[in-house]
Amino acid sequence: MSVPAHMADTESGGQKLDNVWERQQQKAFTAWCNSHLRKRSLKIENIQTDLSDGKLFLQMMEVVGDVKLPKAARGKMRIHKIQNLNGVMHYLKEKGIRLVGIGAEEICDENLKLILRPSGPLFSASISRTSPWRR
Repeated sequence: MSVPAHMADTESGGQKLDNVWERQQQKAFTAWCNSHLRKRSLKIENIQTDLSDGKLFLQMMEVVGDVKLPKAARGKMRIHKIQNLNGVMHYLKEKGIRLVGIGAEEICDENLKLILRPSGPLFSASISRTSPWRR
């Protein structure tokens, strides 16, 4: 008995949905990030790679939270990138934002699924703008 075409390969269908979800989330969060970074005449093109060194992420959190965060490390080595990203993670944690299953290393490694997921740093920061953490 044959299976209808739309049910034939559920794995590739699921993969297509994942790809659509990723593209939508990437587009939405890129726009959200740029809406804040624009205040400093900065812009990201690719959320997966442009935030991986932590420098633009720190800038964005300063704008979003209206705070001054530690200056970004200048080096280009992985340890410098993780240091910058840990500054962002520490700030979010201070504001009571729980990040589950993601750390500086995942952002540095450009793990898009973890960056974009609902418990990731961008989603958490974006929904928290309406909560009391922004004093």
